[in-house]
Amino acid sequence: PDLANEWFNQQVVGESNYWTELDAITKGKRDSSGSYWRGEMHLSHDKKNKHDRHAIKVQYKGPIGWLTVGYLPVSTQNKNLIQYLGGQRTSVPAKISGGRETPDGERSYYGVYLDMTSDTLNGFDWEPSGPEH
Repeated sequence: PDLANEWFNQQVVGESNYWTELDAITKGKRDSSGSYWRGEMHLSHDKKNKHDRHAIKVQYKGPIGWLTVGYLPVSTQNKNLIQYLGGQRTSVPAKISGGRETPDGERSYYGVYLDMTSDTLNGFDWEPSGPEH
């Protein structure tokens, strides 16, 4: 995919719990907006999630295996996406931003954003959900 021209319309939630994994993926590289990475993330049904039976986890496939970086927000659409996935994973364009040092010496949180348009989901119609939508 042409990652420079993707439309990152879905924010991932829970990424603050995966700081180590996000550091490993971005490898500490910085640009003017902090740690930054573009590539593909994979979506799959997290059947073992005790809190949400329709949880969709977001993972990166690295050299040592699968790294979870967060989840799609809770949504009524997740059940339909699970059916669409049919027990398989699908990949979507993604970017990671943040992780930079702030003026007070702290580090900002990472943000993980996905391009979940019908083009990237092979025709599946997804409406962005979560805190910003």
